[in-house]
Amino acid sequence: MDKIQVGLKIANYRKEKGFTQKDLAEKLGVTDKSVSKWETGVNFPDVAILETLAEELGITVLELLDLETSSADEIVKEMTEFSEVQRKMALERERISKTEIVLISIFLIVGEWIFLSLMLSFFDGWTGVILGVAFFTSVEIVICTAMIINSIRKNR
Repeated sequence: MDKIQVGLKIANYRKEKGFTQKDLAEKLGVTDKSVSKWETGVNFPDVAILETLAEELGITVLELLDLETSSADEIVKEMTEFSEVQRKMALERERISKTEIVLISIFLIVGEWIFLSLMLSFFDGWTGVILGVAFFTSVEIVICTAMIINSIRKNR
């Protein structure tokens, strides 16, 4: 069960049916970006929609997954292995995201202290502190917002 081969099948059968990626996506309740990712082998369709996907393409799930000659045990084994690989990849992405957050937080804290020191040397008392905190709070908000938007884009 190769993601690229399954993706090529999805693309070929979709085109045979005269569907655009957007048409197929609407029928399945997913985004056209999801269909594109399936067709290019980046992602695999969720198991919950495989039957509906196959029906829309006019084939069976076994045909879609190239499993018509496989035994039930082989199918279960392949699906289990594939699910395990996807789970490991998701955990790795989550670990990387946490590492990025920690490194950026450390960078921002150190930067804020340096910036506060500079601001205090240019301004008297609380003016420097307030300006420094305000500036770095703004920077933190922009960076966190960018990270959230990036995370949302990755998950689509």
